[in-house]
Amino acid sequence: MAVHVLAIATSGRERSFTSEGHSFSHTIDPRTGSPIDNSMVTATVLHATCMEADAYATALMVMGPDAAIDFATKQQLAAVVTFVSDDDSLCERTTPALDAMLS
Repeated sequence: MAVHVLAIATSGRERSFTSEGHSFSHTIDPRTGSPIDNSMVTATVLHATCMEADAYATALMVMGPDAAIDFATKQQLAAVVTFVSDDDSLCERTTPALDAMLS
């Protein structure tokens, strides 16, 4: 088993709030200025520094699952995202960089 000297950060929707029967994330999409409204549950990133891992994890949350995995793969990030699929099941996707670390 390989040992990696990396930081890990997770962003998620656990700190949401409810208004008029709708749940809103505490994460704001900078493109709209509104809380994110996508199927993301969590994004976890391993990186050389915790600050960068945290920034990437938050950015992945804003992007949504497909764009997050595409971006993380292109950036060669070790990442995993969890999200709610169209059939309301909880799904998880990992990047090739994380898969390589786990093998």
